[in-house]
Amino acid sequence: MIIGRTHLLLNHSTVFIGSTGFPSDQLDLAEPLKSVASSSEHVMLTVRQQVAPVSVTLWQQVWPRYGTVVFEGDLTLSDGTLAVFDIDRLSRYTSLIGEPGVHRFSVAVDDPGKASRIHVVIDPGEGESAIGSVPGYELTPVSGISRDSIAPATELGIILSEYDRPVARLVCALKLIFSESPSDVRRKEAINFSRVQSVVEWLRWLHPQISLEYCNELGSLIHARLAEEFSREVDDAAVLLAHRVWELIESHPY
Repeated sequence: MIIGRTHLLLNHSTVFIGSTGFPSDQLDLAEPLKSVASSSEHVMLTVRQQVAPVSVTLWQQVWPRYGTVVFEGDLTLSDGTLAVFDIDRLSRYTSLIGEPGVHRFSVAVDDPGKASRIHVVIDPGEGESAIGSVPGYELTPVSGISRDSIAPATELGIILSEYDRPVARLVCALKLIFSESPSDVRRKEAINFSRVQSVVEWLRWLHPQISLEYCNELGSLIHARLAEEFSREVDDAAVLLAHRVWELIESHPY
């Protein structure tokens, strides 16, 4: 699951990921075509600088397989805190991820040597699972978990963790919400509210010009559909409503 995200504005093309202390040993990226180097405490990557922010996303155990894996191995975190920082130590992000000591890491980037997106996986799990099983709207498989053990809240969080293919993500999110049907009425209402609110917040970040009020109106549309009896398959209902919501977003006057 996703546990953190940051965007770094960098002057130089070097990013360190690992222990909070600055590397005391030599990490060298000078070798031609080399885009990653590592020690017992840090991974050093080459990224794009002075162009646009570099996005770093932290995952724990479960993650979608984005990009190219450039590092897999153990890193020692002296205080259980993971740090991401540049060579000048002007940009810095930290997150407490667990107990002090050795943790397993997997690091993937979109473009090795010129990374704009970095995905850091802490203690990755075993197995792989498909999410978003609506034909024509499939999403990237998830690593670190089996189909039998993925909780709905975790799956929804992964579906809504990015903004590429937004209609497909919305379809998959709505199918999950429509398919979840606890027998207890009060529990069902609480779960539905929480799930739809997650979608509302995700919609809010699709277009900065769309107000929270308008996104809440779209959430009310989803709630209204949940209150109806389905006259068609859940897949079809999710596709129809997702496209209707997307039409309302695109037609909204900015």
